Amino acid sequence: MIHVTRRDFLKKTGQAVGALAGLELLAALGSGTAQEKAQKILPPETGCYWGYFRGRPQKKAYEDWMATVGVQPKFSIFPLDPGTPDWRPKEFRKDLLEYIASFNPATPIVYRVLDADIKEHGFSNLATSKEFRQDITTYAKAITEYHKPFFLCTMHELNGYWFPWGKHAGTAKKVWQTMWDIFEDNGANQYATWIWEVYTPEAGGPNTDDPDRYYPGDKYVDWIGISAYSRDQFDTGQMSFKGLTERTYSEMRRTHPDKPIMQAEFGKTKGPGQARWFKDAFQTIKNWPEMKAAIAWDSVNVELPDDHTLSDETCKTLKEIFKDPYFIGAK
Repeated sequence: MIHVTRRDFLKKTGQAVGALAGLELLAALGSGTAQEKAQKILPPETGCYWGYFRGRPQKKAYEDWMATVGVQPKFSIFPLDPGTPDWRPKEFRKDLLEYIASFNPATPIVYRVLDADIKEHGFSNLATSKEFRQDITTYAKAITEYHKPFFLCTMHELNGYWFPWGKHAGTAKKVWQTMWDIFEDNGANQYATWIWEVYTPEAGGPNTDDPDRYYPGDKYVDWIGISAYSRDQFDTGQMSFKGLTERTYSEMRRTHPDKPIMQAEFGKTKGPGQARWFKDAFQTIKNWPEMKAAIAWDSVNVELPDDHTLSDETCKTLKEIFKDPYFIGAK
């Protein structure tokens, strides 16, 4: 297994370190002001960033989490459905990003796009759709005007069947490349750090394909994201975090050794074994030095259904886990 330090990462990408708002960022060499230079979010040289997700951007819910766990996450995920009356998914919602950032200004956002656009335009036609290209151009221009770095995740878990983009390898790659090119043409790639997220075949079984069939190319990806859940109503309810992720993690390190890895989603059905499962999960992550970020999910999957909200016992366990300086939150 190959271990890539931040120094190696910078050397391989030909880039240098910059800083903005207390974050560690990748600043591309070149002329112009600092704001005009690319700002990609770097992995830590040692340790692992950790993040947290709840289904809605409710400040009280976040504050309750803070009161229980006592430390701030490094990352927060932008909810798939913010649940606001004026939500228009084709628009880059600066106000909602700033609302989430107001909980903790030092927390970069993982912003997800595309869901509603696909429902409107149809996935098979997306790469060639004039309307879709216009929508993404609107996103890109707004991101450039926003002038702040964040993670961008699109077509998450794209090797599974359950989303419109799932198990459409050729089309998914074309759509990804089209979006990236539009961002590039409009200056948005200065601020967007792209996460390519797959569901582990260990967790998905026959419902998932080989992830690398969906890889759009090194040029288009900044971080590798992995997703896996232990759900009690399925066989995965008996599986450890390591059992659900190790093979995919090792394969990603082999096939994409220059890309930082993020556990972009992971969770366990709420119940008496949840706290122990997370304790073992974070111990496994600590034993994998190439895993540079991990985001614990605290939500309900209403379609399955599966309640993987975090119990009080689990929150107390996480409070102890995050006392370890290896796991890096916001300061």
